[in-house]
Amino acid sequence: MVAELKIGEALEFAYPGEHETALLVRLSEGEYKAYQNACTHLKCPVFWDKAEGELLCPCHHGVFDVRTGKPTAGPPRRPLPEIEIEVSQGVIYATG
Repeated sequence: MVAELKIGEALEFAYPGEHETALLVRLSEGEYKAYQNACTHLKCPVFWDKAEGELLCPCHHGVFDVRTGKPTAGPPRRPLPEIEIEVSQGVIYATG
């Protein structure tokens, strides 16, 4: 539910299969971003750093812009794959 995820918070969820994870971040009242939760360098999981407003990979200090998924520091050269989301009747759906 939309109301359960506060602005500035993140939620990990299974997508596209139950053994793969994605990360959803609520940026503002109506703005959400979702990405596959695997660094594009060596597939380590990424984490939301609320204080810095960035997605971080602890394995090799990769940093990604939360609005674009593009790398801003570290060894990653490719952006995080974005997951399309849709909000309908207070529920957030991953659509592709």
